[in-house]
Amino acid sequence: MDVKSAYYQLGYKNKNGKLKHNFRFPNFLITNCIDELKFDGHFCFVDTNRIISPFPDRPDLVHATAWYIFRLVKLNINKGETDTEITWEVDYINSNIGFHLNPDDEGCPEKRGWQLAIETMKEMGVDKAKIFVDKHQNELNELSKELPDSWQYFYVSSDRSGTWFNHIFRRLDNAINILTQPDYAEYEKVDIEKYLMGNVEHLLKRDGTHYLK
Repeated sequence: MDVKSAYYQLGYKNKNGKLKHNFRFPNFLITNCIDELKFDGHFCFVDTNRIISPFPDRPDLVHATAWYIFRLVKLNINKGETDTEITWEVDYINSNIGFHLNPDDEGCPEKRGWQLAIETMKEMGVDKAKIFVDKHQNELNELSKELPDSWQYFYVSSDRSGTWFNHIFRRLDNAINILTQPDYAEYEKVDIEKYLMGNVEHLLKRDGTHYLK
């Protein structure tokens, strides 16, 4: 049997019989999420939301895109009899967190958001990339062919918490409508990154007060 394209997917069927995915790997031979951490390139999480509270003076800005781009410089995996302990170190100095307000023009807002993150990675000189998105899951294999060599789209859900990838994406999704408001300067990169990585429960303002969980 010649398999030209396949997925390994984690998920469940809802009461209507529709398959809801927690995570989808582009390579069906990968059997767990830990294998996906063993990567010497950049991880990129990018999400686009419709803005809850539009700006009064800019009614055309109706979508907000956020991305988080980083590389693991150290990864330790210790498998025990009943659990697995994973620790990592991120290249925080060269990581990139970005937020962008998008006008409501023609085209897919999610794909426009992906392009912003892609252009950022090109400016960073990224060689290898795993790009995590939560839309167009059935098209990602084909869309990945349009990316540079050694770049790949992955599907990950923001409303489930089955993996480390779900966790980061959910927190990025939570933060978008906060960090695209006019008072975004009250937040510092180090605190945003701690929140996205799950090192703190709340996104902290510069004065130490928390805003969301």
